[in-house]
Formats: sequence, structure tokens, C-alpha cells
Amino acid sequence: MKLPPEFEDRYVKEVLYNTSLKNLQGEEWKSIENYENYMISNYGRVKSTERFVSLPSGKEWKMPELIMKLIFVKHTNSYLKNYNYSVHCTLSSDGPEAQEICHTSCLLSFY
Repeated sequence: MKLPPEFEDRYVKEVLYNTSLKNLQGEEWKSIENYENYMISNYGRVKSTERFVSLPSGKEWKMPELIMKLIFVKHTNSYLKNYNYSVHCTLSSDGPEAQEICHTSCLLSFY
């Protein structure tokens, strides 16, 4: 989703759009509750950890560690007649994928 110019600030560009595995200065990682193969940083970035995944053919594939791309979801507030955004990521744990709200996962992991 293309965000409006006023939302694309320095934090969004340098942190949330950053998919480099290199840790940012002062960045800490903790596991996400109910998703053993994912970690979230104190900056809100989400990491998929390295693991082996069973393929339908019966073989196993080594999935590399990577920083997940985040999804920006636009919400309409009809009462105030304006919009706000939330940041989501798509996670799965032995089942169907689910979209998790990043600030909620960060809050539960760090506080």
C-alpha cells in the first residue's frame, strides 16, 4: 500500500521498511507469544527465524532467517471522518496464516 507523504517519515523509512538482518543500534529481539518461529524487536521489526520446514514431498527445506515485510492497514474512523494506520505482519504456526498487529506483539513481548 502506498502511504500518504505525511506518514512516510524517517522512522518508517529507516526502521519499518528496513529488511536488513543487521541489527539497528540498540535493537533487542524477543520471541512472539504463540509463534515460536518469529521474533519481534523493540523497534517493531519482525524476524522469521531459521528453521527446517517439511515439504509435501516429504523432504525438508531449510528456511533462512529473514526480516519480514510489514503491511500497513488503513482504518476509517467515520465518527471523526479521518483515517489512521496500523502495522501488521503475516505469521503462521502449524496452521493457517494470521495477520498480527505489530505494536500489540511488541507490547506483549517487551512489557
